[in-house]
Amino acid sequence: MNLVPKQDRFTGYLFLLPLLAYGLGNALFESALQTTSVADPVLIAAGTLLWILNAVTVVALAAILYPLLQQYNKAVAAAYLASRVMEAVLLLMGMFALRASIHTELAPAPMLRNAVLFFHRDCYQVAMLLLGTGSMAFCGLLYRHRLLSISWSVWGLAGYGLLAASAVAELCGVHWGLYASIPGGLFELALGIRLIGWGWNRL
Repeated sequence: MNLVPKQDRFTGYLFLLPLLAYGLGNALFESALQTTSVADPVLIAAGTLLWILNAVTVVALAAILYPLLQQYNKAVAAAYLASRVMEAVLLLMGMFALRASIHTELAPAPMLRNAVLFFHRDCYQVAMLLLGTGSMAFCGLLYRHRLLSISWSVWGLAGYGLLAASAVAELCGVHWGLYASIPGGLFELALGIRLIGWGWNRL
């Protein structure tokens, strides 16, 4: 009987949890931003906790993958860990800026509020650029050492490459929207499910 190693299953859950945590947190913040009266402190608090959970989880994911990746390439393992740590830091910076822009008692003047929102947006895009580039190296390593098949690896490379390109475009003022993040997001969702059910390929 081919049992999936516990670490592989745990890694799979760590790929899935940030998608849920960030998505729900974003929905709660969007709801708070659209309110015409006092922003609901419960929504803000819940969104904050979910985004903190996202940040903790992506760092935990890279940390648990580090011993596996460094067996094959220490530079890629370190780069992937660094990219996810910086992703977490930037997303948290953007989140706290967003909180400041919607907190009733600290709400800045319209011009400053817009500047804070732009800062939040830029933090997100730089985080996605780092995530995309670090994860492309990650997927390349997985393919070279056959931890994933070529079709899975190409999917990951293409998805993360599109995410990184989209982030650069957004930072340059070319708005691609959320569509460019869909292939990478679906890859992480599918990879999480695959790891829970089957684990990594091991020769």
